[in-house]
Amino acid sequence: MKPKNSKERRNSFLKFLLIFVVTVGTIVTAVFFNFQIVDKENQVLKQQALKIRAEHQFQDQFIDDMEEVSVIIDSITAAGATVAFDNATIGQKLAELKNSIPETDSTHNYLLYENIVMTYVKLQKSQNRLLDVSEKEQQIKDFETELEKCDQNVIRLNRELQIASRK
Repeated sequence: MKPKNSKERRNSFLKFLLIFVVTVGTIVTAVFFNFQIVDKENQVLKQQALKIRAEHQFQDQFIDDMEEVSVIIDSITAAGATVAFDNATIGQKLAELKNSIPETDSTHNYLLYENIVMTYVKLQKSQNRLLDVSEKEQQIKDFETELEKCDQNVIRLNRELQIASRK
């Protein structure tokens, strides 16, 4: 015994099967792309994390080098300092620092680092000028002492002259 609406049942079943396959396919595709996007996002985030780690390592090294340069700059004005040697060392270290700055980094701080190096160059020049001014001040004090001695000699000689002219 065969049902009368077997053709309609078959068409309905095929329609159901088609809709079921399309729906399941859509869900499977969505889940697949969802996992693909997460994987890509993970890869991008890992690359960014590596760049940030490298930037932090560079910053730590940069800070250490800058502290070393700062100590040398401060020692320029110390008594008994070898100014020429210290200036050469500072120049060499600042040149190395400037060359070590990555031109394109993850946080785009190239200009910041370059400005820091240039500020230290200006600080070095200022310390050298301060040293020169200190030397000039000492010379001025020495000249003032000599002038006082000369003034005292002139006064003494004027007295002797007056005494000699009275006789």
